[in-house]
Amino acid sequence: MKKILAILVAVLMLASCTALAEAVESVEMQTGKYAIINSTGEDVVMISITDNNNPEMTTKEEYSNGLPNGTGTYFEFSIPASEDGSHRLTLAFETKSGYKGSFETLSIEEAGITLLAQDALTGATPIAFSAMPQMGIYYIVNKTGEDIAKISMATNATKEPEASEIDFEKGEFPDGETIEFGYSIAADEEPSHALTFGFETASGYKAEFKTLSIEEVTITLLAKDAMTGATPIAFGPAPAAEAE
Repeated sequence: MKKILAILVAVLMLASCTALAEAVESVEMQTGKYAIINSTGEDVVMISITDNNNPEMTTKEEYSNGLPNGTGTYFEFSIPASEDGSHRLTLAFETKSGYKGSFETLSIEEAGITLLAQDALTGATPIAFSAMPQMGIYYIVNKTGEDIAKISMATNATKEPEASEIDFEKGEFPDGETIEFGYSIAADEEPSHALTFGFETASGYKAEFKTLSIEEVTITLLAKDAMTGATPIAFGPAPAAEAE
């Protein structure tokens, strides 16, 4: 089973949650790409993007455990290249308390989008835009032989890097499990060796890797006695996209 997890840090941190509108074979498409961050102050339970010209064309994610405040996700949405992408889409979301927000004039573009708290709105718009960041997607496989208690990520370019952490309850990230973990940095930052990734197991074993780059890759967390050198992780290719 694979869990999907995302977290905001530094500029923003996000899990990759790709969703494409249905494309007609051999038709050239244009694609909007959106890094969506939850800043509502509570869990988000649903996010959707709908084609205003074709309401049945909707991509929707429901989060059974909630997408926590400060975390993010990633959406893509495609329409034919010959069609007008300006103000073409509606972005909608709902929080755990029942607060609903929507933005009905989203264009086909690349953008960072922050979902705002109801009491943070300065007008009728429940979102804020920012430049699209550089995104890394990491498929993290636990092969430590025990539960993972915590994972963290920090941006090395920050003068005093502050790691952002995700804590796991017992059994949430057991041996053999895989999670999808997204992280991003500003568009003008150097992506090579930009990050420090760390993890801690239930027994207290801690390890970190200080030269992680912005990329899409599989990272296997190794048991202390399985290390053949100083590196506590192993790299592999990102998994192929699942066939629909």
